[in-house]
Formats: sequence, structure tokens, C-alpha cells
Amino acid sequence: MRVRFDARKNRTSDAAFASCNAAVGQVHANGVGFIADTARAYASVYIGRRAAICGNARTQDHARIEDNAVVIGNAVVYMSAVISGNGVVSEDAAFIGSATVTERAVVTGKEVSGNTIHLRLCPSDQVRPGICP
Repeated sequence: MRVRFDARKNRTSDAAFASCNAAVGQVHANGVGFIADTARAYASVYIGRRAAICGNARTQDHARIEDNAVVIGNAVVYMSAVISGNGVVSEDAAFIGSATVTERAVVTGKEVSGNTIHLRLCPSDQVRPGICP
């Protein structure tokens, strides 16, 4: 059933709603996050209640889209990749394997794959040379 997404009614944050530009879509059964009708998500994908899959993005396998994360554009997230915090995967990015995007990190137009890749953005006042706490 297609519905115009209502952030309050579907228990998803206004941020996720705004990220999808009031797209028509549905609540994903696994995690109750929003998925636009133009996007695709396997039933095995977890989409948290404040997360969103928008545009022509695809999520599959056992990927997890958590917190306020957004997958948008033509991005692809699959295998056991995790997008969390305020992480964004957009444009034509492909995020594969057990890689993680978290906090305010943004991945655009690149393929990221591997067994233990973790991307996050550190506040500048907390960064020591070569170390992000």
C-alpha cells in the first residue's frame, strides 16, 4: 500500500522524513524505518525507525540502516554494512561488506568495501594526530 510518508504517524524522525522530501513510500517491516516507493530494500535489511532509504537507493542482504542514517540517490548498501548515527550514503556510492559509516560521516560516489572499514567524523576539538576517539 502506497502512502505519503508522515513522520509523526510512522514513528520516524522529521529528519528522515525531510531527507526523502515527503516521498511516497512505506514503513519497512524490519525496523519500521521509511523506504520510498522508488527505493528497494530486502526484507532481511534492518531499517531503524528514524532511518530512511530514498531516491533509487538499494539495500540488501543483512545491511543495517540505523539511528538517523539515510541512504539516498543511486547508492547501494549490502552484505553486512552498517550505516548509523547521522551517516549518509549517497549519489552512486556502493557500500559493501562489514564496513561502517557512523556519526556524521558522508560517503558519496565511491565504492567502500572490506572486512573492517569504519568511517566516522570526529569533532575537531577531539582529534589528536592520527587518532579519532
